[in-house]
Amino acid sequence: MSKNRNDHKKPVVAKDRFVGVRLDKESFSKVEEAAMAAGLSISEYIRRVLTHKKITIKEEIVVEVPVIRR
Repeated sequence: MSKNRNDHKKPVVAKDRFVGVRLDKESFSKVEEAAMAAGLSISEYIRRVLTHKKITIKEEIVVEVPVIRR
């Protein structure tokens, strides 16, 4: 009996309800920046905030390393 990688996936739940929120320019910018930093859409970021799910900020580290010639 072989295990399929998809055996452990959670079932997809339809998102069939809509909630609209109005924000001022500054608040929207903060939400947008936080969502981008986490690598999430604004909608997914807000869903996770509202349901108290973990949000991981993804940081890219760029380092210039000189080439060592022998």
